[in-house]
Amino acid sequence: MKTRANRRQTIPNRAANGAASLNMTGETVPVPEAARMLHADDRTVRRWCDSGRLQSFVTPGGHRRIFLASIEAIRNGSAAVKGPVVAHLTSPTAQQKKERIEELNLTIQEKKSRIALQELEDEERRRVQQEEVAQQARQQEARSMRLAAEVESARREREREQARTEARAAEARQEWEAQWLRAMLRMLPRDVPPELSLEVAEVIRPKLPNLYQTYADHAEDIVEATLRAAVEKTLRPWRRSKEAEKAADEALNQLPLYAKASWGEVSEWELRAKAEALATIAALPETARFQQMIAAARAVGKRVAEEYEHNEAQARAAREAQQTKARLEAAADTHLCRVLSYLLELEADPNGWDFEGKLYEYATQIKRGIKPVLVEELPLDFTAGRQRVEQLVDEWLANDWNSRETSAPRV
Repeated sequence: MKTRANRRQTIPNRAANGAASLNMTGETVPVPEAARMLHADDRTVRRWCDSGRLQSFVTPGGHRRIFLASIEAIRNGSAAVKGPVVAHLTSPTAQQKKERIEELNLTIQEKKSRIALQELEDEERRRVQQEEVAQQARQQEARSMRLAAEVESARREREREQARTEARAAEARQEWEAQWLRAMLRMLPRDVPPELSLEVAEVIRPKLPNLYQTYADHAEDIVEATLRAAVEKTLRPWRRSKEAEKAADEALNQLPLYAKASWGEVSEWELRAKAEALATIAALPETARFQQMIAAARAVGKRVAEEYEHNEAQARAAREAQQTKARLEAAADTHLCRVLSYLLELEADPNGWDFEGKLYEYATQIKRGIKPVLVEELPLDFTAGRQRVEQLVDEWLANDWNSRETSAPRV
């Protein structure tokens, strides 16, 4: 404390130090309070103290104290007083105790101020730390949000890229499937019906996705073999029917010429032969070869040809019999012309018959009655035929007379 007081002796305020040595009394105030009362800053107050305008002294603790009377003099306009204000003299011990108390009060106020300042600084530090923590939290949240946005953007970009990749893969797969489908359809025979082409497409289309997943990149030959097998399996019934149709035509070649129609038409025998040949071929096992189909069709054709010839023979015989019958009936009609003339002769004979004007009616009845008998006895020459007709007429008249028990009146 003395060292500090001695160091203060260098301050050029001799009046203040003289006042302290004279044990002057009077109220004093510190520099900040004097500055507040004089509406000046601390440096100005100290400068006034150094110049002697304000009467002050330095305590043993090193604090400057300013006499309140000096301050009031400046405030009242009497700042020209240069000498120290003389107060009642007190004992040095009381003055020292008073200064010690004031110094302790100042120390206490300083400590309180320091504590308050420290509290303010701590509070400001906590506030700054809280703000820093809040700022870090906001920054962290912002970074998290940016990171989440970047992750979400990356995820969406991956999804878009995956969707584009899948779309390109789907387009490539569809193009691959379309190429193979077109290739298989071009392999079909030209005479394949449209509905069978559609059936082939429906059979191939479900197989293409699995083949694409398994063999698209390294086994095109396996894909082709698999699809060809599926096409052949689908065409097998149609090919067999074509073979059956072709083989059934061999049955038509077995028919006689007259059993076939002309000018592009089809006869009944041709229809029958082909239908029976197709039925016979259909009854063959699935493993039957084309030559076996042809053999079966030829056998059917020969059987139908035999039936045709048999029917034709019967028809010829019937026609010949009809022709013979017609010739015999014609010959009989020729011989029966004698009936009318013979009846005229009988009626002209005095001992003959009287037909009572019904000669033509009798002639017609007699012809109808004796014709079957005469036809059975033909052929007869002209003379024998005339004689046989006369005999049959006489027999008919006799039978007719006996049956009716009456006869035509005789002359």
